[in-house]
Amino acid sequence: MLCRKRCSRTNWLFPTLLNSDRIAGMNTNPDCTLSFADLSLKPESDHDLLCRMDNILSRLTPRTFRQLIKEVNCLPIKSEAQLNGVVDLIIEKVVAEPNSSDVYAKLCRSMMGLKVPSAKNRAQTLNFRKVLLNRCQAEFVKDDREMFRKKAVEMDAAGTPEEKIRLNEELELARDQSRRRHLGNIMFTGELFKLGMLTEGIMHDCVVKLFKKKDEESLERLCWLLSTIGKDLDSCKDKPRMDQYFNQIEKIIKERKISSQTHVLLQDLIELRMRNWVPLSEEVPKTADQIHKLAQVEEQSEDLEKHNLTPMKHDDWKHPSGHQGSAAGACWREDGQEINDVKKAVLDEKDSQPIGDKSMV
Repeated sequence: MLCRKRCSRTNWLFPTLLNSDRIAGMNTNPDCTLSFADLSLKPESDHDLLCRMDNILSRLTPRTFRQLIKEVNCLPIKSEAQLNGVVDLIIEKVVAEPNSSDVYAKLCRSMMGLKVPSAKNRAQTLNFRKVLLNRCQAEFVKDDREMFRKKAVEMDAAGTPEEKIRLNEELELARDQSRRRHLGNIMFTGELFKLGMLTEGIMHDCVVKLFKKKDEESLERLCWLLSTIGKDLDSCKDKPRMDQYFNQIEKIIKERKISSQTHVLLQDLIELRMRNWVPLSEEVPKTADQIHKLAQVEEQSEDLEKHNLTPMKHDDWKHPSGHQGSAAGACWREDGQEINDVKKAVLDEKDSQPIGDKSMV
């Protein structure tokens, strides 16, 4: 027996199971839970299935991931049209929510084994991975510049100021939407690579193509892509190629032919690599004592430069208090460069402090 109750989350009427033993054709997958996605009582239309998939995607978060994956696995995706529709829904979510691209990539990783018969030849099958990657590639190579050119010509030919303003707003909106789509797709592509769904060769090909375009939007996409996959590519095997990429980035910066916004993105990317791909938000916080000691090191460095003093050897340098230079002070080389071990020793002091003595800044 089936009754229907209204779901509080949406306006749909969800079937509720009262007696599962009497329902023929029930999906007996033990991972399925008692929800709308669990019932496969009869073949449903493509529209109904895509509505259910869209509902799952709208609720997908890192916290709900495990439960919703079970619902996705219970969806009866049986045809090529349904598979294409599901992939389109995922891509639309990705470009609309680029910050959640990692979650959507994990969802796709769990669906890699999905296969359906080809519409043209039932003896052949289409797999989810191939359809998804073809869709990502189509988004990557998509060029909207011709569309923008036509809209600009239409705007210039406008008869009234009001119409010209309206067309200009439409052009700016189209450019913004195109930029968001490209950025969302490139971040999603990077996340797929990190999960092993794309090869290093494909990623290097994407990087080279973005370099060749030489426009500001492509450079912005390049920054987002390398920020996502740079740590994985910057290995011993691929390090020479990464060095070539960053030499090219430094050359672009020195040419000063880019906007200040793109300049900042490229500079941030260089600094990210110098930090071993650790974002600023993930750096280990310093204690108040560490910050104070580092400030003393910088002040002493500024004083030496201000008075044009030649830095002395470690054995000759003395602290104003009379103590000889140590790891807690400022030690210098003869060439004027600060010894890296000094700052490292200061930062490592927190490891030797009791937990109760640490204060977060």
